[in-house]
Amino acid sequence: SSCGISFPNGSAINYGPLLQNTLSSMVRLNMTNTGSVNGTLTVEGGNWKDVSNNDVMFVNVTHFNVTAATTYAQNKVLSGSDQTITGAFAPAIIQPTFWQILTTLINPSFSGNATQTMNFTVSC
Repeated sequence: SSCGISFPNGSAINYGPLLQNTLSSMVRLNMTNTGSVNGTLTVEGGNWKDVSNNDVMFVNVTHFNVTAATTYAQNKVLSGSDQTITGAFAPAIIQPTFWQILTTLINPSFSGNATQTMNFTVSC
């Protein structure tokens, strides 16, 4: 028995252009357990970086959930340590996840592209 992860619609999340102190729309990211048994799906992330790898926003501006029916404040907060997305990551189905950011810039004068790296783990 095994478990694994794939991203049937790609693994990138694009929030589009946002101004300082703006709440993004909720963006869906689909995942599939490629194995044969249920697993626990976790995620950890890093700070948002500019093209020169400088911190632009802290990791915790990103919130997530397995439902879109909740508010930003109600959703789980991304951090640098593993957070559980679901403890019942079932094989062969689409597991939707929903992501949102509140643009809270470390340097309010920043303008440009910012990227956040997230690492997903499945254990079974």
